[in-house]
Amino acid sequence: MECPKCHTENSGKNKFCHECGAKLALRCSQCGMEILPNDKFCGECGHKLGETEAETQKPAAKIEGERKYVTVLFSDLSGYSAMSERLDPEEVKEIMSWIFGEIAQVVTQYEGFIEKFVGDAVMMLFGVPNVHEDDPVRAIKAAREIHNLVKAKNSKLKPKISQPLSMHSGINTGLIVTGEVDVAKGTHGVVGETLNLASRLADMASPDEILVSRQTHVLISPYFETRRMKAVTIKGKTKPVTPYLVVGELVVHNRFETAKQRGFTSFSGRRSELTTLHACLDKAVAGNGQFVTVVGEAGVGKSRLVYEFRHSIDRDQVTISQGRCQSYGSNVPYLPFLNALKRGLHLIEEDTPSELKEKVVSNILDIDPTLEQFLAIFLHLLSIPSTDHLLPENLHGLKLKNSINQALAALIILNSKRQPMVLILEDWHWSDEASDSALRHLISLIAPYPLMVVALYRPECTSNWPNWSYHTPIVLKPLNSRHIETITKAIWGVDFLPDGFASLIHEHTGGNPFFIEEVCTALTEDGTVRLEGRQAAFMHSLEKLSLPATVQAVLSARLDRLDPAAKEVIQLASVIGREFALRILEQIFDPGDRLSLSLETLKFQELIHQIRLIPEAEYMFKHVITQVVVYESLLLKRRKNLHARVGRAIEELYFERLEEQYEKLAYHYLNSSETGKAIHFLEMAGDKATRVHSLTEARRHYETVLSLFNAGKMNPELQDNFINLTLKWAEVSQYAPSDKISRALKLSLKYAQEFGKESRIAGVSYWIGRFAYMQGDFVEALPQVKRCIQWARDLNDQELLATSYNLIGRSCLYTDECSKGIRYLEEGLSLIKPFRKWGDSV
Repeated sequence: MECPKCHTENSGKNKFCHECGAKLALRCSQCGMEILPNDKFCGECGHKLGETEAETQKPAAKIEGERKYVTVLFSDLSGYSAMSERLDPEEVKEIMSWIFGEIAQVVTQYEGFIEKFVGDAVMMLFGVPNVHEDDPVRAIKAAREIHNLVKAKNSKLKPKISQPLSMHSGINTGLIVTGEVDVAKGTHGVVGETLNLASRLADMASPDEILVSRQTHVLISPYFETRRMKAVTIKGKTKPVTPYLVVGELVVHNRFETAKQRGFTSFSGRRSELTTLHACLDKAVAGNGQFVTVVGEAGVGKSRLVYEFRHSIDRDQVTISQGRCQSYGSNVPYLPFLNALKRGLHLIEEDTPSELKEKVVSNILDIDPTLEQFLAIFLHLLSIPSTDHLLPENLHGLKLKNSINQALAALIILNSKRQPMVLILEDWHWSDEASDSALRHLISLIAPYPLMVVALYRPECTSNWPNWSYHTPIVLKPLNSRHIETITKAIWGVDFLPDGFASLIHEHTGGNPFFIEEVCTALTEDGTVRLEGRQAAFMHSLEKLSLPATVQAVLSARLDRLDPAAKEVIQLASVIGREFALRILEQIFDPGDRLSLSLETLKFQELIHQIRLIPEAEYMFKHVITQVVVYESLLLKRRKNLHARVGRAIEELYFERLEEQYEKLAYHYLNSSETGKAIHFLEMAGDKATRVHSLTEARRHYETVLSLFNAGKMNPELQDNFINLTLKWAEVSQYAPSDKISRALKLSLKYAQEFGKESRIAGVSYWIGRFAYMQGDFVEALPQVKRCIQWARDLNDQELLATSYNLIGRSCLYTDECSKGIRYLEEGLSLIKPFRKWGDSV
């Protein structure tokens, strides 16, 4: 046990710290209240204490703060004051402990985190310590259950209190910064405006109302019926906030059903997989049972493939049954089989217990009378009360589990003997242990029957199936650019896409169909792409692509499931870049053998690919957006620190070929706190680009480096450096003039005049005149160049004098001073030949 004062580890038998003498105590994992040795429930919040509660008090590994998009649920109790007036304080405490205990259990069920209890209110987080892709949905489901639990308590309290108890809740989704998890204190140390808005929404909600923010509404609208409320002004917010009232739950349960409601895009790139499914079905119909696994990352199209398969089957000839696992249902035994049972036996929510029992018994016996021996098990599984079908008293534990496995297998197999059958089990990566056992038992028996079982799951699922000869694995790969183009045209309803667009989308999404659809929708919504008739056109670069919250949630949830070492490695890699060398990673990763193992984990999870073995190992993120999500999760301070470490590692590792690394060094130091090095390497990168006539890149580097100078802290040395960089920028921009360059030149002239350096004044004056000439402002150009001629004569700078004559001569031609202009041009021509460069062409 860790001492709360000095953090020294102590034996579980110690009552006081052996280092500092402080009292040691176990605390509730939900509210932080001290736990007494024989307590079964927390005396403060009512949380049930398990046998391993003491183990949960051991300090977890320290988790450095992160930036995360989470959903915050703030629930407050209405009627507390009235209850406090009518009841004894001891009764009030008992009721509040019960309420808090029930809330704790609901939040645990949905894998949320109770941040804190504040009086008669509770703040709950969904997305810390681990993100789930459906955290907003979980938060609303939890809120609805909490509201119903408190309302149910009123039947007992009504005679005692004047005002019924009820909850009112506010929910918001957004960015927070997490701190270190402290189970003993019941805190995750989160901060951010996201929390405040959830609290404000709870304050605005009436009794038994759940109000959600616009950000949350976007993510939950396919799953819940809502009503838009009037916009309100909230303290601390510059713009009015529009809350949405949660009215009820819709029948849609997952992203696939949402896509189905919206209308599917073209089914593309999966014809061979569909052919494989039909080949397996043909074998099953012939009496050779088949087990098919469809494996692929989230959003790659597993459900769509099986949907197309289902709808290509003749339902009069083949029975189709479906079961689905749920992300928050992995602690519900046999959940996917319960789903399939309820559908197959035609059970509905409106049925009374007697109607449910009658349906179960009659429908099961219709399948085969020999199933009567399992009726008690099926009624038990479905939680349907019965007095005439009771489980034997000795049937419990492993015996009960084996009996359930036998009953489910018998029901499914006997049903397939009546008519060939396809059983589809979706999202098996969220399956519970009991369901996995039942499926393995079923698969071991299906070989001689007309039954095809299809299980869909993600690569992170660790199901190691036996070597059944009738097992066919289908691994869904990402789509290629040709299929991406087909899908994108269908999404936007266009016939033409910008050149190279499909390749860009492939680079960002890795060919994941769900990511493609979400990104394409986001591009039109934020104005990056404009649809005109039957054609799409770019309005902005994809470099600043704003990732849809849905995509971020899927990737963040996947990343949070990594072990700490693998997560640290991928975070460090995200700072290095989309492609990263092993030797750089080794320089910034703590010593140990975890690096190679973590890289293998990331490769196995298909988050990264190895792209080079020799002369040195290099890797690449599978998706650009994966790198972006990982990078954005890092605290700003840590990002800066890591960029500096990467920069120093590159300097050390590639010191003999440093020029090749100028651009990378400029990028890393630019994003660190080492401004001096950023200025140096940006200039080097600009000079390098200039030498190879890559003027666009050179302009970008020089413009960036000049933006780093602080006008308020310019000593003569910095001023001279600023002038030098401005002149370089001007030289590569003479055919791409801009107001930014003109402003930098005028500021440079001011600096040059301040320390009276004639050569600098002359050079800057020339370029001010030249840019004015290029922009057609000859009135501005002539006096600047005349001053430059005078300075060039005084300095005896023949090259500057030659180019100045050339420029003033051309300016005179445009101001109807042709004879004067010709004289200047002739004089300049006689001087310019020895100094002429590519940039001085007329």
